[in-house]
Amino acid sequence: MPQTFSSLVEITGAGNQTLELKSEDALASDTKLMAVTSNNITESQLQFKSKFSLVAPLTGRAVLVALEDGSIGIGAPLPGANLAVTGENNRGIDLLCTNGKPSHIRLLAVNSNNILEGQLQFLGQFSLTGIPSSASNPTGNGNALTYRDSGVLVLSRPQGQQGIVLDPSQGGGISLFDTTNKRTIYLQQDGNIQVGGNIQVDGDLILSAADCAEEFDISEGGHVEPGTVMVLDKHGNLRESLKAYDKKVAGVISGAGKWRPGIVLDKKQARHSRQPLALVGKVYCKADADPSCIEIGDLLTTSDNPGHAMKARDRKRVFGSVLGKALCALQTGQGLIPILIALQ
Repeated sequence: MPQTFSSLVEITGAGNQTLELKSEDALASDTKLMAVTSNNITESQLQFKSKFSLVAPLTGRAVLVALEDGSIGIGAPLPGANLAVTGENNRGIDLLCTNGKPSHIRLLAVNSNNILEGQLQFLGQFSLTGIPSSASNPTGNGNALTYRDSGVLVLSRPQGQQGIVLDPSQGGGISLFDTTNKRTIYLQQDGNIQVGGNIQVDGDLILSAADCAEEFDISEGGHVEPGTVMVLDKHGNLRESLKAYDKKVAGVISGAGKWRPGIVLDKKQARHSRQPLALVGKVYCKADADPSCIEIGDLLTTSDNPGHAMKARDRKRVFGSVLGKALCALQTGQGLIPILIALQ
């Protein structure tokens, strides 16, 4: 009864027999196709004596080359590396899905304007995983670097906890986490930085803004215009000054004119009835020159004009009511002038 074969040519035999393609002198085999049976396990081997090439039928170009030193070239006749891949039209290396859909990973070499650019492209999320250095020291376990579909990049610790997270989305930023997964540093896209620990500076700390301010509660929860002179009420909150030579004077609401506070103490995000009060440094202040013209260097105190400072002239009443020194002259009327905060 004739046998049925699954291929056009099928060769079988015993004793590790082989199919050889001989060279012209028939002294040695250049190519050998061998079926080896060992421990009832069948292994198929295609052996070459030296370099071999797979050639495109139409162009005669070598599409796959293997050298004696083990180098392999795909589209590269003389591979200069263990694996060399060259091609045209910006072709790359694709690792395809098992269902034949578009690849998830692509290694692409793009030549543009004689500049070679290397690209490693991922269709979705990817992870770079550390390898343990030894069984007794598994410091490489876990995903070392993960890229998520949302654009978030995570650098993890060996035990798997996230260490650095880069989130380029709206409102995102760069976050650093400790070993308990608590965020310790948060650099926001708007330039703000949140720190959950101490900051040590070995050099100079340079601040471009003008004054040192501290947030206080405002009486009755209202918003006060920057530059307003403030005094303390009976509860220790701030209210607008109402009378001259008030010894309860506390300072000036920071943020008027071109100057902003360089440091704000006791800032509480959840409280809307709080505003920064300039305690030290330069600040723009509402001033009234109608009682007396103000010259540079004059001591300033509260006035009967609400929220305005004036020149301190009464020496008997000045002690304890001075809020600062004028840095600019004001001859008449009211206006914003720069002053140096100096409570005394």
